[in-house]
Amino acid sequence: MKFPLHCFAGILVTISTMSCSSEPVSANPVEVGKVAWERDYHTAVKSSKDSGKPIFLLFQEVPGCAGCKQFGQEVLSDASVVKGIEENFVPLLIHNNKQGKMRRF
Repeated sequence: MKFPLHCFAGILVTISTMSCSSEPVSANPVEVGKVAWERDYHTAVKSSKDSGKPIFLLFQEVPGCAGCKQFGQEVLSDASVVKGIEENFVPLLIHNNKQGKMRRF
């Protein structure tokens, strides 16, 4: 199970960093699917330490792109994918480019 999850993480990072046209971000954008994402880095790190689970990190650069929406609808909304991520990882979503500014930790 580890190999497919690691491959999935690589695909996720690749797709999430593709250049796409920007649209407004809603509270629960379709790009992030149905995964219960933590959105605070420090909280995710604490949860990871407490649970012993690694962090599954989704950097989303340009919310609203067509490829990202499709990935969210077809992959990150699939029940088996959601279950695999939530049971084996602490899911963390970072919008790393909000209002033209890079996030810093």
